[in-house]
Amino acid sequence: MQKPRRPPRRRFFPRSARSRSNYTQLMPVTPVDDDKLIALWLHGRPASTQSTYGADVARFRRFCDRPFPMLRLLDLQEFKDSPAALKPRTQGRILSALKSLLAFGHKTGLSFFNIGAELSLPKFKDDLAERIMEEHARS
Repeated sequence: MQKPRRPPRRRFFPRSARSRSNYTQLMPVTPVDDDKLIALWLHGRPASTQSTYGADVARFRRFCDRPFPMLRLLDLQEFKDSPAALKPRTQGRILSALKSLLAFGHKTGLSFFNIGAELSLPKFKDDLAERIMEEHARS
């Protein structure tokens, strides 16, 4: 007589959640204040990068008074569209720094969502070589 087959075991995580990238979505969020998150993110970076990115994040924090875990995509888009007298490259650097900070918070389990992933960066012409040649010709 043949033994009846046992039904397959139910797994705690669905198959789609087994990859490493999806585990961060299942991890509990550790409460950390914004200053600590920024310090962790800037740790080990060159001093010039720390001062530049720190100023960029401070500019955003003056614009939006929400803590980082409570940010919405709308907050980032309003900051992007705000009428600040910034050149496109500067605006792109600030938004890139914010996206990096939000991705870091998500990867380390300090934030549930990476809302910065949905933010599009401004497009600009890559003319760095032309600018260098013009400056070299002037001197």
